[in-house]
Order: sequence, then structure tokens, then C-alpha cells
Amino acid sequence: GIDNVVVLDGEDTLATGGDMKDSRMISEAEFRGSALTGDTKSIEIHKDDIIQIPAGMPQWIKPHPSGHIRYVVFKVPGRKD
Repeated sequence: GIDNVVVLDGEDTLATGGDMKDSRMISEAEFRGSALTGDTKSIEIHKDDIIQIPAGMPQWIKPHPSGHIRYVVFKVPGRKD
């Protein structure tokens, strides 16, 4: 499904796209991996940001030097087209 990320506090870097390294399914249509490789795009995310990530898009919130972020993800049913 579509992921809607709401940053509650702190800051970090969100990487999207590319390929997921060591991908494994953890639940129905939900995957985890160890890193993203290939053609990725990165943006800085901060408190009060809301980011929508399309279904099937690999994503990773990279650790930030400040070491502080709180966020919530709302999943909306959808399919990868």
C-alpha cells in the first residue's frame, strides 16, 4: 500500500527508490532489507513534514547525526502499478 509518513519530532534523511538489499517479506506485501542500492533519491525530513510514498517504492530512513526522530506511518491500501 501507500505509506504516509508524518514526522512528529526531530530530523532525518529519507531515501527512496533503487533496490532493496537482502529483501525479506515480514508480512503480506511488507518487506524489509539491510539497505537501498542503485538509483535512489534522498530528501531531508523534519518535524511536521508529511510525505506520501507510492506503493512498492523502496524506502529507508537513514540515521541522522542528531540521532533523534519520531515518526508514524499510516498505510493506505493500494497496489503497485
